[in-house]
Amino acid sequence: MRAFCSDLPRGYTARSNSWNGLDARAFADRVIVTGDNPVRYGLHARYGSLHNRCRVVARTDRVRGARPRQIVFIPAMRTPALRVLPRTFYRRDPRQVAPELLNKILLGPDGRSARIVETEAYCGPIDEAAHSFRGKTARNATMFGPPGHLYVYFTYGMHWCANAVCGEEDDGVGVLLRAAQPLTGVERMRALRGLARSDRELCSGPARLCQAFGITRADDGCDLVSGRYRIASDGTPPPTVPVVGPRV
Repeated sequence: MRAFCSDLPRGYTARSNSWNGLDARAFADRVIVTGDNPVRYGLHARYGSLHNRCRVVARTDRVRGARPRQIVFIPAMRTPALRVLPRTFYRRDPRQVAPELLNKILLGPDGRSARIVETEAYCGPIDEAAHSFRGKTARNATMFGPPGHLYVYFTYGMHWCANAVCGEEDDGVGVLLRAAQPLTGVERMRALRGLARSDRELCSGPARLCQAFGITRADDGCDLVSGRYRIASDGTPPPTVPVVGPRV
């Protein structure tokens, strides 16, 4: 587990150093060190609970760029195993799938990932807002294909949006991926979302999400089970009582 500036009190500016296999970030009054065991690397440690972290009081003269002050050691943590959602997950009514996609993780082909925090169900022939309401066309053909694929469409002449196809083949139903919380590959997302004023805005909307992940028409039909883009679970359950509102 690495410590990022957002994990710490505001007002600190950091610079990183690599030291004896540890990652050290020097701040005004502390040094953030991540690794397996600080004692192995000559740090004289005293452990205590601090927001699920380990506080280490130690000499810092060996950490280049650090003042002789407190060290906060964040131990390495195992990343929870990700389980790609099976096709049966999508082979249901989109009104069931949409809330259960919350807290799942969208995975990109280059290590980018984000936790899905907002979705929207589209119910085909009974839903006038659905692209599939009037039947199958060349544009929406993916929505009528097998479940567990990505339906990507162009909107407002400038944006891409992505849906997870649901139901049975020829149902024409799906769930729009409306927003997500960036997890990894944030630097790449920032580069693609140059106008974002903060990391919170990187994936805060269906078009922004696609831009941050580089999703375009070329990804229409991508298999979410085995393709370039996948949706997985890290064991975090969806909210017990999700906030539900009218369609935007």
